[in-house]
Amino acid sequence: MTRVAPQAQRRESEDSSLEALLSNLGQDVVQVVAAPHGLDVPVGDLVIYDSTESSAISEGALVLGAGVRPDTPHGESMLEAAASGHACAR
Repeated sequence: MTRVAPQAQRRESEDSSLEALLSNLGQDVVQVVAAPHGLDVPVGDLVIYDSTESSAISEGALVLGAGVRPDTPHGESMLEAAASGHACAR
């Protein structure tokens, strides 16, 4: 069994937070529309939203809506789907 030092465990969990991800990507790449539990949350699965498919959105998922504006019917559908799946951010 491999043991991980406590410092490495903390760094791994910090790197997988929504806040760390956003910091690494920058505002020019991704914009948060909704983060109901704030930015200091772990990021789960990545889901690329497609309004023509029924993608499973698991709890803690990060939902990306490439080219989807939040103030459109597609955007509203994406936000509703992400909220019902308890995504970490959309």
